Formats: sequence, C-alpha cells, structure tokens
Amino acid sequence: MDDKEASLHFQQGFMYLQQQCANEAALCFTQALAASPGLWQAQLNRGNALMMAGRYDVAIRDFEAVIAIEKSALAHMNKGLCLHQLGRSEDGLKQIELATTMADNNSLRVIIISAKAEILSDLGQLPQALVAYDQAIAMKSDSPTLFSYRGQLNYRLEQYIQAVEDISKAVELSPAFEPDLYYRAHSLWKLKRFKEALDDFNVVIESEPEEWTNYLSRGRLLDEMGLPDAAMTDLNKSIRLNPECAQAYFHRAFLYALKDDDRSREKSAIDFQKAFTIDPTIRTWYQSQQS
Repeated sequence: MDDKEASLHFQQGFMYLQQQCANEAALCFTQALAASPGLWQAQLNRGNALMMAGRYDVAIRDFEAVIAIEKSALAHMNKGLCLHQLGRSEDGLKQIELATTMADNNSLRVIIISAKAEILSDLGQLPQALVAYDQAIAMKSDSPTLFSYRGQLNYRLEQYIQAVEDISKAVELSPAFEPDLYYRAHSLWKLKRFKEALDDFNVVIESEPEEWTNYLSRGRLLDEMGLPDAAMTDLNKSIRLNPECAQAYFHRAFLYALKDDDRSREKSAIDFQKAFTIDPTIRTWYQSQQS
C-alpha cells in the first residue's frame, strides 16, 4: 500500500473528472485503489466517472461498495441517478430520499433535492418537481441554476408569469444564463407581451447565433406581430442551419401563400410537402384543422 502514490493518482483523476474526461478519470481512480484498496473516496469518484461515461451498471457497483463501508449521502444520490437512467426510477427516488436524510449540511441537501427534482421532472411529475425546486431555492436563494430550472419547469406548467420571474432572477444572478432568456421570451409571448419577447429573442440570437431553434421561434413571433418579411428572413435562416426543420418549412409555406402569385403559390406547395415529408404528424394536425 502506497498512500503517496494513491494520492497522486487520486489528484490526477479528480483533475480529469473536472475536465469531464470520464475514462481517463476512471483509470486514475482505479490506479489509486490499486495503491490503496481502502480509499473509498477513490471508489466514489470512480463511480462518478463511470456514471459520467454512461456506464451506469458498473458505477452502481462502486457506489454500493462505498455504501457498505461509509455513510455517504453522495453515494446514495448517485446510485439513485444511475437507477433512474436504467429505467428504475422509483428505486432511484428511494435512494435519493435516503440520501436527503443523511445529508449533514444545506449545501449537500440542495444538491440532493435538485437531483430529486430532475428525476421527477423526467417522469413528468412536474408539480412534485416544482415543490423540490422550491425547497432547494429556500436553502440556496443565490443559485442562478436553480432559478433557471424552476423557470423552465414553470414554463412547462404554463405558469408564465412565474417563469418570467425565475428566468429574470437567473440572468440577474449570472449573465451566463442569457441563453435561458429563450424560455422567458416564450413566456412573454404567451402573455402577449410581444415587444419584450422579441427583445429577449434578439439577445438569445446574439449569444447563440448558430442555434436554428432561435430563428424559428423569432420568425414565428415576427409573423404574429405582422412582420412577414422579417419572419421570412428568420425562417430561411432556420432552414439553412437545419434543412430538416419541418416547422420552419410549414410556417414559411403560409408566408408564401400570403403573397398570392403563381411563383409564391408553387413555393408554398413545395414547402408544405417538405414539412409533411419530414414530419407526417404535421399533415395530420393540419388536416384536422381544415376539417
């Protein structure tokens, strides 16, 4: 057993873990365990690396080995997250509930409750996920990440005023969350606050100029604002960035149809067909609206 060698491997593994180099990190932690078999921290972090690499079954074995010798809330939490990824979400939630009771400080408790909210959200249990985020924010009210996640959840729950408030708070706490203004823009749009929504889309596009969904959304908003030429420009940009964007073809088809000339009608028919080919559900929806 060589504690110095184990420490060097552990430090190298932790560096790789921070850089999200999962396989390299797992190898270093394995070497640390070979030098010092009782180093449960290396086993915990090897589990973290394996989880990052998507090797959930193997990661669970590491977390269970840690749990057998150490009361580790993180080991229970990460085992729960792995079980969720393997389709055993109820078992995963039980592990996370156990982790919550074991947490000995609020910082750790916030991390665990956030993991619970993530699983509940994935399961479609949105009101329960919202309660979890409320609990986490009550303990850590300076986290832009928590406000962002809760804002996105409020948007999915069609609670648009709350979504606007949460995303605004996230951006206030950290300008790095400006891309999340996408959700505030959609919320403002739902609230018929079109000019504010447009301002947000402009900021989002400036921060993510190659993201096709931003142009699709702004184009649709501009159309609703009665600005078809500007809308057409954005839909064209969306299609250039993603030639398989069925929604962009569909909405552009309507804009062409409004021009009411033979060439535009031809383009409209081509775009409708392109949209229906890429996503047949659009044809079904469109036909139901026509009947």
